[in-house]
Amino acid sequence: MNRSHSSGPSRPLQSTPLEPGRPAHPFWPADHQQVLTRGLALWLDDERPAPPGWICVTTASEAIRVLQSQTIRTISLDHDLGPESAGTGYDVATWLEEQAFRGTLELGLDTRVHSANPVGRARMIAALAQVR
Repeated sequence: MNRSHSSGPSRPLQSTPLEPGRPAHPFWPADHQQVLTRGLALWLDDERPAPPGWICVTTASEAIRVLQSQTIRTISLDHDLGPESAGTGYDVATWLEEQAFRGTLELGLDTRVHSANPVGRARMIAALAQVR
């Protein structure tokens, strides 16, 4: 996989709609459209496109910034985000775990993991189990 990143501006936060007839991405949750009826959804991934209507970020710090400034109802995390400076999905999962411990996380956050990294996936799922 190509993990190179330009030093230019980051991708826009809002995902763009797909062309009609284009198939859903295999990493998208089956209910990716229904999720939006519950409120804002956040997709953390540096390579895979976000489902239509989801807010898309590519770094852990961007994800945390959005979580701090918006009421997110669903989040789906990838683990590997390219360069070390981008952080990992695990960084976001442990931040969420810490917020839940402190009592500062709004209840009802639907957490998901779409990472193909089996070790990172397991670590994120364990951290996110504390958020529910």
